[in-house]
Amino acid sequence: MLSAKKLFFTISLIFLVACEDRDYQDCNGIINGGAYYDDCGICVGGRTGLTECIVDCNGQLGGTAYLNQCELCVEGNTNITQDSCSNLNLNSYSYKTVIIGQQVWLAEDLKTDQFRNGSTIPDYNSEVFDSSGSKFVMDSEDYENRRFYYSAKALNQLAPIGWRIPTKLDVKSLINELGG
Repeated sequence: MLSAKKLFFTISLIFLVACEDRDYQDCNGIINGGAYYDDCGICVGGRTGLTECIVDCNGQLGGTAYLNQCELCVEGNTNITQDSCSNLNLNSYSYKTVIIGQQVWLAEDLKTDQFRNGSTIPDYNSEVFDSSGSKFVMDSEDYENRRFYYSAKALNQLAPIGWRIPTKLDVKSLINELGG
């Protein structure tokens, strides 16, 4: 019976030693560190200084795409440059836009014959002394090449909702952003 007790004691001791908590080394090589491998297979957390990878706006795990000022998902694997914006659609015409600094600009001249409220901008009439609030159009065979000129009074009512005619400060900021 004594040898059975010795055997039981020896096995119990081996079992206890085998199950004791031991120091471990994390993926960053730190004993008892808190680093771990994230879903991208990168050692993060603990003392690595790295954070876990996330899904970017393009749906890519660990991707680098982000939302620009126009709330458009750009860069990364989107094939869209950071200075892109979605186009402005106005009166059945799609205007290209561009980001310069922190401002979003139309990349082309506004070509509209309607005020923002939908009413038609009257044509310029040289016989009328005050033709304010009017437009003058130099026609071309195709719509793309038509040139629109607006009176100062018409300008205040032209910009689509959410947009505005650039102020002097806007233009100054643009010039500074482009190098003076």
